Amino acid sequence: MAGRVMKKNKPEKNESVADNLKLREQADRLLNGKPVEGENLTKLLPKDFNFLIHELQVHQIELQMQKEELQRVQNELEKARDRITDLYDFSPAGYITVNDKGLIKEANLKIADMLGVEREFLIGKPFTRFIQKDFQDVFYKHRKLVLEMLNHSICDLKLKKKDGAEFHSRLEILVVKEGDDRPAELRITITDISELKLAEEAILKAKDELEERVQERTIQLRALVLTLTQTEQRERRKLAEVLHDNLQQLLVGAKWGIQLALQKNQNNEADLALKRTAEFIDESIKTSKSLALELAPPILYDAGLVAGVKWLSRRMEEKYGLVVDINADLEIEPDTDGIGIMLFRIIQELLFNVSKHSGVKKAAVYISIKNGHVEIEVSDRGSGFDSATLMYNSIDSGFGLFSIRERLAFLGGKITISSSPDVGTCVSILAPLKAPDMNKNKPGNDLLQTHTEIIHRIISTGNKIRVLVADDHKIVREGLCGLLGSVPEIEVIGEANDGKEAVAMTKELLPEIVVMDVNMPKMNGIEATKLIMSAMPDVKVIALSMHEEADLADSMKSAGAVDFIHKAGASQDLIASILNHVGRIRQKKQFI
Repeated sequence: MAGRVMKKNKPEKNESVADNLKLREQADRLLNGKPVEGENLTKLLPKDFNFLIHELQVHQIELQMQKEELQRVQNELEKARDRITDLYDFSPAGYITVNDKGLIKEANLKIADMLGVEREFLIGKPFTRFIQKDFQDVFYKHRKLVLEMLNHSICDLKLKKKDGAEFHSRLEILVVKEGDDRPAELRITITDISELKLAEEAILKAKDELEERVQERTIQLRALVLTLTQTEQRERRKLAEVLHDNLQQLLVGAKWGIQLALQKNQNNEADLALKRTAEFIDESIKTSKSLALELAPPILYDAGLVAGVKWLSRRMEEKYGLVVDINADLEIEPDTDGIGIMLFRIIQELLFNVSKHSGVKKAAVYISIKNGHVEIEVSDRGSGFDSATLMYNSIDSGFGLFSIRERLAFLGGKITISSSPDVGTCVSILAPLKAPDMNKNKPGNDLLQTHTEIIHRIISTGNKIRVLVADDHKIVREGLCGLLGSVPEIEVIGEANDGKEAVAMTKELLPEIVVMDVNMPKMNGIEATKLIMSAMPDVKVIALSMHEEADLADSMKSAGAVDFIHKAGASQDLIASILNHVGRIRQKKQFI
């Protein structure tokens, strides 16, 4: 401003800038009561005095304008200060400043109200005085972390009021250090999350109850499958008994009557007709016996599964010319009234498929016990088929495989098919040795308790599980994101369309879990998992696939995947795997 004024009031052309500066210096000295060195004021010309007076008046105006501007700025600053103070005091969140000794230096009205005290009471008090004792270590750990890292941190803990009442709170801690010679302070934002915790507890309780109901319903469905199997076998047995005890007896009686008539009748034409009728009855008896055996082989009920399968192998050779090599543990005798009968029917169906579709006349059946389950393999070296599409084309396709899969799934078992054209087929069956106990109370309670503990451990860290979903099918990917996003403890941070994009997004977003589809374009899940494990070994990859082949699961796990989940399985399997592995990660980091 002064420069502009000086430029505006520039002296005549015959006066130099040096003269102006000299006059101003002289005027300043006059104002300070000091004599002018080297010159006599009486020697100044009138025009010089007039110029000095003008300059002084201009300077006086400048000072007055500066004073007014400073006053205006001061008023604005005071208003802004009042606004900030109001925002600070009446914010819905509490604010405190804690010095390097842990004492409260500043506090707003909200935190005083939350703790049930006057603001003045808080100043100079240790903040830990208001933290519930079980959570003080949590605060000390986060305080140490932010002071060392000079960063911010978030933690959930319980605060206690003056009257002893406790409430859940979320603390956002920020470290502030003004100069190297001054100690760091903590600025803490405190939010009451009691209602959020109540909602989370209600969700967890509802989730536990839902899982419990699902487990109960699963057992009920398994029992229903067994009941249906048993009912089917009872009806088969009744029909076989009817054939044996009634129809076959009637046919035999008719045959004897015809034979008697043949002995007494001497008419050649009548004799020929009776002989032909007797032949028809013989054929009917054979068919009836065969049907009765097919419906309910007596040896299956009398001697068990292994004996029944050996009878079946002889039957397949007699009826279809199929030679079946049986390799079985003679001590295996599953529940003959339920699972054993169903397994017999599955083996029967698979051998019939070999006879009808493989193009060979030899098959093998292997039966053993492993970890409380019955393992069955039915294999051949025939024409084979495309196992990747057979199971899912339609309910009617797959020679009964769809029905086998569904029944085994309800019982907690599974079917795995390995087949290739012109190579052969191997169908593996895994089923429980005994039927599920319908009287078992609260099934899966231990598992639910474990998952609940993991969930609480994850919630206590204040951070959600960061998950990246990689799948080339948009509908599947969106369904997965919707499913995982509905879980309070999980946050889906990204979606990848292929393996190459999954690797890039993992490096960029740093998820804790990558849910990786195995079959994807550009780069498959196996190669993508190898690259992720090489660059970021702390990331956990959970493989996801429509196929259940063991070699595919082994390849993914060899690449570094921690789990292999079937897409057609229960969604809770994937969620439980995520919670389980992240719970282990965070528990491990907690002790490092």
